[in-house]
Amino acid sequence: MKKVSTKLYQSLSDIDHVLKRPEVYGGQTENEQKEYFLNHESIELAFPPMLYKILDEAIVNAADAFMRGLGTTKIKFSITDTGEVTIRNNGQGVPVEKHSNGLWTPEMVFFRLRAGQNFEDGKGREVGGKNGYGIKLAAIFSTSFTVDTVDKARGMRFTQTYTNNMKKAGKQKVKPCSKNDYTELKFQIDLAKFNVKTVPIPVILLVERRLKDIASISPKLNVEYDGEKLNIKTFNDYLQTQINPICSFESPKWKCAVGIGSGNLTFMNNVYTCDNGTHYYMFREHLYDKLMKKNEFKKKKIEKYKLFNKLNLVIFTSQADPTFNSQMKDRCTLSSFKYSNKLNIPDTFVNKLMKDESFKALLKEIYDSMQRKLDKKQDGKLSKYINVSKCQDAIRAGTKDSNRCTLILTEGDSALRLAQAGLSVVGNRYYGCYPLKGKILNGYKCSPQEWRKNAQISDIIQILGLKTTTKDVSKLRYHHVLVMADQDTDGYHIRGLVMALFGSHYPELLSIKGFIQIMKTPLVKAFSGDWVAAEFFDQKTAETYRLSHPRFRYKYYKGLGTSTSAEGKVYFKNLKNYVFDMSGSKIWLDQAFGDEEKHKRFRKDLSKKTPELLDGRTFEKYVKGPFNQFVLDSNIRAIPSVIDGLKPSQRKVLWTCIKKVSKEIRISSLAGLVTTFTHYHHGEASICQTAIKMAQDHVGSNNINLLKPKGQFGTRHSNGKDAAAPRYIFTECMPIVKLLFPPDDYPVYEYTNVDGHVAEPKLMVPIIPLLLVNGSMGMGTGWSTAIPSHGIRDVINNTKRYIREDFFQVMTPSVKGFKGTIEDNKYVGKYYKEDGIFIVTELPPNVETISFKEKLIKLKAKVTEHHTDTQVKFEVQNVEEKQLQKLLTSNIKNVWYAYHNSVVPVDQKSIFVTHGIERHQLYQKRKEHKIKTLMNEHNDILLKVKFIQDVRCNKINLNDPNVELVMVQLKHDVKLLDMPIRKLGETNKLQAKLNDILQEIQLVTNTSISEMWCKELDELEKCLYSKKRSAN
Repeated sequence: MKKVSTKLYQSLSDIDHVLKRPEVYGGQTENEQKEYFLNHESIELAFPPMLYKILDEAIVNAADAFMRGLGTTKIKFSITDTGEVTIRNNGQGVPVEKHSNGLWTPEMVFFRLRAGQNFEDGKGREVGGKNGYGIKLAAIFSTSFTVDTVDKARGMRFTQTYTNNMKKAGKQKVKPCSKNDYTELKFQIDLAKFNVKTVPIPVILLVERRLKDIASISPKLNVEYDGEKLNIKTFNDYLQTQINPICSFESPKWKCAVGIGSGNLTFMNNVYTCDNGTHYYMFREHLYDKLMKKNEFKKKKIEKYKLFNKLNLVIFTSQADPTFNSQMKDRCTLSSFKYSNKLNIPDTFVNKLMKDESFKALLKEIYDSMQRKLDKKQDGKLSKYINVSKCQDAIRAGTKDSNRCTLILTEGDSALRLAQAGLSVVGNRYYGCYPLKGKILNGYKCSPQEWRKNAQISDIIQILGLKTTTKDVSKLRYHHVLVMADQDTDGYHIRGLVMALFGSHYPELLSIKGFIQIMKTPLVKAFSGDWVAAEFFDQKTAETYRLSHPRFRYKYYKGLGTSTSAEGKVYFKNLKNYVFDMSGSKIWLDQAFGDEEKHKRFRKDLSKKTPELLDGRTFEKYVKGPFNQFVLDSNIRAIPSVIDGLKPSQRKVLWTCIKKVSKEIRISSLAGLVTTFTHYHHGEASICQTAIKMAQDHVGSNNINLLKPKGQFGTRHSNGKDAAAPRYIFTECMPIVKLLFPPDDYPVYEYTNVDGHVAEPKLMVPIIPLLLVNGSMGMGTGWSTAIPSHGIRDVINNTKRYIREDFFQVMTPSVKGFKGTIEDNKYVGKYYKEDGIFIVTELPPNVETISFKEKLIKLKAKVTEHHTDTQVKFEVQNVEEKQLQKLLTSNIKNVWYAYHNSVVPVDQKSIFVTHGIERHQLYQKRKEHKIKTLMNEHNDILLKVKFIQDVRCNKINLNDPNVELVMVQLKHDVKLLDMPIRKLGETNKLQAKLNDILQEIQLVTNTSISEMWCKELDELEKCLYSKKRSAN
C-alpha cells in the first residue's frame, strides 16, 4: 500500500484560518448577492459579505460602548474609496492596564481572537458583541490597524498598530494622559483580499444606513459621517429616512413601526438582522393577534403571510444574551420564552393602524385579490350536466333551450315532493327542482368566506351556471328561478332571502323581468263536500268570506306540505293562476336585507308600520307587505310582552300545561300536545327547548320557573345546555302558577284564533309584572331586548305601591341563588385567598365553568375543581388577582324593549304602569263576569223555584200528555221536566242558595279591585315565605 505524504496535513494559525476560511467567521470574500433594505425599499446588493462585516463590527462596537452606559455621546465614522477607515467614540476608554495574562488590555481586546467582555452569560448583557471575533476580523483583513484609547480614570493613553493582516505587532505606546476618554480605531482595509480596488458602492450605502440605525438609538447620541452630523435625533426622524411609517411606538426595550411596502428592518441589540429572526416573528404574531380582535379585520380573514408580505416592519429590541445563526448574525435565534424584555403592543398603536387609510386600502387590495381567486374556483359553467345530488335537473338545461328552463327552489323536501307531483303534469324537460333546507344565507350580510362555504349557495351557483361576472341570463343554464315557499311569514322571509341572494351578488339579474318568479299557493280553501268553492291568498279575505258563508268547510294551507299531490297537479296545470313575475327597484331589497346602518334604521322604522295587504309582485310591494308581516311576526315571537313577560311560544306551553296537563308529562310528549292544542306551526323541537328553559332553576336561569323540572334539565356549569334529551325528562306546572295566574282570570281572557280554531290567550296577565322577575333576552328584526331579572319580593312590594299610588322604588337586578355581588351595573363573582391560593366560590350568572376554566388556562394558571351540580368551587394558582377579578366581573346587559301592540322602549316604572292598567282592567272584567255568572245562576234557580211551585199548585200536571205545551204557555223551560222527582221537594234548599248567591253578589260588588289584588298578592307572598321556611 502506498504511503500518504504528511505534507497533505496542515496546521493553521488562528489568523491564517480566518484568512483561509472566512465564511466560518463572517462571510465570503467573494461577491455575494443578497436582499437588503435600503432607502425605502428592499433591493438586491452584491458585495463581499466579509468586507461589510468588518465595517459593521466596528460600528456595533461603538454602539455597544453607548449601550453599556460608558458615557458615549459621540460617534464619528469616516471611510475613503481606498478603504481607509476611522471610527471614534468619546465613551470611557479601554482600561490601560496589564491583564493577568501579561498583555495590555487594549491589545488583548483588539488583537486577540476570542477575547473581550461578552462571555459572562446570565448577567443581563444587552449588547451586540458575543464571540470575541468581531473587531479582530477588521484587523485581520487590514494591512494596518491602529487602536488609540485614553483611560481617563487611570490617566493613561494606549496606542498600538498591527500590520500585515494582524500578523505583525507594532510597538506599544503607553504614556500618561490628561485628556478625556475616547477610543479611536484606524485601519486600512486590505482590498486585495476581496479582489477589489475600491470599496464597493453598495457597502458604502449600507454603512451609511447602519450609522443612521445607530443614530436613532437615543437623542443623547450624536453620529457623524465623513465629518457631517447625521440629522437624526428621534426614532421618528429615522423612520422618515427608511420607510413611510403609518404608526410607531417606543418602550424602554422595544421600538417598532409599520409602513406599507415590502422588506423589514429588524435589530437585536443594534445588530442588523437582515434575515429577521424570533424578534420579528414575535412582533408579527402579537400584532396579528391584536388585529384579529378587531371585527373589521377579523371578518376579512386575511392570512398572516399575505398581510406581512405587504408591510414594512421596523423593530429595535434589546434582550439579554441573544443568540444568532452565525457570526454574520443575519438572523436572531433567541427562543421567545428566553426574552428578558417582553413585548407589549399598545392598543393605541393598533387603533391608529386600523384607522389609517393606506392600511385600509392595503387590506382591501389583499381581500379583493383573495376573493377573485376564490370566486373563480366557485364559478359555475354553462354545461348540460352538473354534479349536484339534490337537484332534479331539467333535461334541456344548459342547452340552446336554456331560455325556456325554470329552476324551482322549494322550501324543504316536502315542498319538493309537491313540485315533483306538479312535474308529472308539465314534465321535467324545461323544469328543474332543488330543495332549500331551512332559511338560505342572507347574501347581503354574510362574509365572502361564509358565502363560498355555504353548500346551498354553491349548489345554486352550479345549477344556474353563475359566474362572478354574470350580468345577464344569456350564459345561464336556467333563465327563470321560481320560488315555491309556504304561505306563512317564514315562507315570506325565504322568498326574500332568495331574492337577496341575487340582489347582493348578481343585481343586474333582478332587472330582468321574469327571472325571479313566485308561486303563490292558496292560504285557505272553502269546500262544499270535496268541491273547492273558493280559494283565498290572505287570511283577512278568508275570514270575511267565512262569516258570510258559514256552511262551507274551511281548510288552512300555511305549509306546502298540507297540499296533496292532486292539489299540486292542479297548481301546475294552471300555473298562470298561481305564478307571477317579480319586478321593480332592488333598492327595496337592499333596505330590507342590507347590513348598513341606514338599512337597520329602515327595518326598525318598518316594524312600526302595519303590514299592507299586498301580494308582493314588485320588490316594493313585497317589502311593504309580506316582508313587513315577517318583521312583525319575528318581533312578536322574539320580544316578550310587557304584560305577562312571555313570548308566544312560552305562552302556548304554559297554557297547554295549565289546561291539559294534570300530572307529569314527558317534554317530547308535551311538545306534541302544545302543537295540537294551540296550533303551533314552527316545529316541535323549538317547543321542547322552550319548555326546558321554562323549567330550569339553576343560577342565571329563572327567578321563578313556571314549570317543574323532573329530571336533568341542565346546570349552571353549561348554562343549561347540558339538559337531557326531551324524551327523558318530565314536567308539569309549578303550584305557584295558579297564584300568579289565578283561574278566575281564565274566563275573561281574550283568545287567539289560529286557522279558525280557538287557541291560547292573546295575553295572560299575572298579578305581578313577571317580565321584571325573570327578565328576558331576544333578538327580532330591527329590535332586540335584554332585561335583567329582579327579586320577586321587590316586584311584589312595588306592585303594592302601585296599588296604593305610592312612590315607586327603583330595583337592583337580582338573580336567585347568586352568592356574588351586584355593583355598578355588573355581576361580580366571589373568591377568597387561602395559603396563597385563590378559592373561587361563585361565578357571574350565565358564565359557564368550562368557559371560565379555559380563560384561566390561557393565563397559564393552575386550576383544581371541586364542583357539585349546583355549587362552583375552583382553586386557582399562578394568576394575578387583578386578572382573576376581571374574569369574575360581567356587565349586566340592559336593552329595555318589550312588546305592547308594537316594540316599545320600557323601564322598570313603565312596566309596572302598563301591567297595572291591564291588570286593573282584568279585575274589572272579572267582577263583571262573576256578577253576571251569579245573576244567571240566580235566575236559573228562580225559574226552578217557580216551576216547583206551579207543580205543587197543580198548574202543571207531570202526567198530562200535553205538559210540554202547558210549560210553554206558562213560560217555563221545557228542560225543567227532566228535573229529578226528589228535587221537587227542595224548595227551601233552593231558597237558601238564592240568599247565598245574593250575598256573594253583594260581596263581589262591595269588594274593590285593590282589595282583590292585594288579597292575591298576600296569597302569593304566603306561598313564597312557606317555601323559604321549608327550604331552611
